[in-house]
Amino acid sequence: MRHRDRVGLDTPENLRLAKELLAHKQLESFEPPRQSGPAKNLTFRDLGENYWRLLGAQKSRTWRCMLDLLYQDLGSSLADDLNTKDFQEFYNRKLQTRSASTANRYLTLIKTVYNRAIEWGDIKGPNPANGVRRKPENPSRLRYFSLKEWESFLALCQQPCFVRLYPVVACALFTGMRRGRYWLWTGRT
Repeated sequence: MRHRDRVGLDTPENLRLAKELLAHKQLESFEPPRQSGPAKNLTFRDLGENYWRLLGAQKSRTWRCMLDLLYQDLGSSLADDLNTKDFQEFYNRKLQTRSASTANRYLTLIKTVYNRAIEWGDIKGPNPANGVRRKPENPSRLRYFSLKEWESFLALCQQPCFVRLYPVVACALFTGMRRGRYWLWTGRT
């Protein structure tokens, strides 16, 4: 059996005050915190640049390129005016020209930018991109060279017309170098 000490008098007035306080505390726990001050009227471009300045520069350059492409479609729109319908239409347009994986990457970037803007107090309310329905990604087929293919490819690269290519191909094959790393290595964009 639990024992508790009396804190105050059990008068009807104290009981009423305790119930009011309890009701007020329960109501506070369900209300979202109110932010004071006027709306900031930021565009999607402003949100994206804030994200890139504070966190995005640590990400890959691909995200920077994706942000620049997002600005073409959404950059001048006020961030508070964009809704789930706008993002779903953007996603559907991307699906017409790109794969589901690429469209999903754009959507992930949009969600990330909005989540950080909400966290930093730049916009209020829930993330409107959370309601966008994604398409499932196709599982990629990973294929490796067989030993016979390795030998024939390296033999081809040793021919006189490809002799300068052989060290690069050998390095790529033996280290698992990806195409993007090769372009960085050679200085191409």
